[in-house]
Amino acid sequence: MKLIKKNLILVAMMFALSLVLISCGNSESSANEDKNAESTTPTADEDGNIEVNVNIKDSTFHGTMSKKWKREEPSNKDKKNIQQVKEAFEAFKIESDNIHYECIYGDLESELSVWCLVTGKENQPLDNFGIIIRNNGKNFEFADLEHGKNPTADYDEKAKKLFIACDVIEGTGTHAEVLYAFDIKKNEVTNIAILDPYDVQLYFMDNMTYDVKQNDISFKLRNKVISKIVNHEDGYGTLRALAVGEQIAYEFDEKHNIKVNVTPGIKFGPGINLFYEETPTFSAEVKLKGNKFALSNIKLAEE
Repeated sequence: MKLIKKNLILVAMMFALSLVLISCGNSESSANEDKNAESTTPTADEDGNIEVNVNIKDSTFHGTMSKKWKREEPSNKDKKNIQQVKEAFEAFKIESDNIHYECIYGDLESELSVWCLVTGKENQPLDNFGIIIRNNGKNFEFADLEHGKNPTADYDEKAKKLFIACDVIEGTGTHAEVLYAFDIKKNEVTNIAILDPYDVQLYFMDNMTYDVKQNDISFKLRNKVISKIVNHEDGYGTLRALAVGEQIAYEFDEKHNIKVNVTPGIKFGPGINLFYEETPTFSAEVKLKGNKFALSNIKLAEE
């Protein structure tokens, strides 16, 4: 009986010892797992950067616009603005009340001049709608066209075509323009074409790609590198993508050639802001063919 009791006590002690050993083993294993998990977590430096390998190959640009700027049908707000513009056209004539207008081409005595409505009744801003083209002493009103804050115009007298570039998407770090074309005849002015900034964005997205290796960025046109830069921005996280659509502007030269300048932006981490200080500008030729604009010949823009 004593022998059986001893054996039972010995078995109990061995069982308890095994539990202790298992418990210690599990604790050690758990500690190792925690240590491994901690060691694989990226650590940020004092500027907030995380050491991550960035390797992007043959990527297309992201677009900042998801649809055309010019709506097929004006919104209710636009309809209200357009109606107020028409009322302002009736109330304020450029011949006598041109304080309400900005002249961007010619003057009252010119055969052709271009005027943008700045304020309406009671100084209504009217969201920058309203263009008047004065041709041979007759005013042609375009209440539904938005002129932005800094429009520019160019007239090709030989071709009898007028072009107006207007900044229509504006904000902090954002400047995207639309291009209008008008056919100028002796007794008629007709808006014949619009180049929407969304279409410019698509053209560059369709024709250009880029590579990124850490901070080295290569811009490519049909697989040929046309520009390289080194990204020096820091403190914003990992470089994630390049995008186009926020920086679009037009230039006219003395021979009435038109080019559009597009500057890509760099997107970092989870943020939505784009950075432009490091990136180059690219240009494309713009030509009016019938009642449509055509883009061609992308190249690195001259500084």
